[in-house]
Amino acid sequence: MITASDAFIAGVLSANNPFTELITYTPNGKSPVEIRATVKRNNGVISRNNIDGRTVYSAEIIISNNATYGIAVVTPRKDTVTMSAPELGKVAHTFQVAGILGKSAMGWHLGLNQ
Repeated sequence: MITASDAFIAGVLSANNPFTELITYTPNGKSPVEIRATVKRNNGVISRNNIDGRTVYSAEIIISNNATYGIAVVTPRKDTVTMSAPELGKVAHTFQVAGILGKSAMGWHLGLNQ
């Protein structure tokens, strides 16, 4: 039986949602996988900054917390994400998963640094 949370994240991260994009997630020591994510690029900030006591990341993503169509286990500072970076000429760039900003039964909210 599918839960409301599972249905929500599946809808948000579906290929039909124009606000998602395909990224390549590489878990530490494992093969890369292509998954859907919502991406916040933080206005082209490329380096990590500390503003008003909070960390600002190069980008943030939301991905599914599911082994079938997302990532079940996240290892900060060891996993990487490759995605296009429009602020860098739309060339694909690799980012390190710097931190877990949030986690629920349905998804991960991750901070990325280049």
